[in-house]
Amino acid sequence: MPAGGLPQRGIPPAGANRGGPRPPPAQPALTAAALAHAGPEEQKQMLGEAIYPKIAATHPDLAGKLTGMILELPVPELLHVIEEDDALNSKVVEALQVLREYESQQGGAEGQEGAAAAAPAATEAAPESAAPATTEA
Repeated sequence: MPAGGLPQRGIPPAGANRGGPRPPPAQPALTAAALAHAGPEEQKQMLGEAIYPKIAATHPDLAGKLTGMILELPVPELLHVIEEDDALNSKVVEALQVLREYESQQGGAEGQEGAAAAAPAATEAAPESAAPATTEA
């Protein structure tokens, strides 16, 4: 820097961003005071914003769904989940189990309906391929 204390033209001051990507702005810290002043919906929003990145680190494709499921818990339990990674992991495992059970139930019901609807279309599309299989048996 010149003796006058001002940076020279064209040279950014030390520590200045030199055109690279800027980090996202820091989210406000989740504090008890902030939660206390927020309404129930705002509390869930704040807690969700704290939980989502933690889940996204291990389950990026399901982070939104899992976060939403976990946000059904009471606020004191959500605070515990935010503070204790083991508690969060436990809740994520539980949510994944519930999600898989639900999908298997839905898949079974939809699969039966889908198979019944698709069966006539499949036999109409390829009647020749179906005929030899029935004559050999």
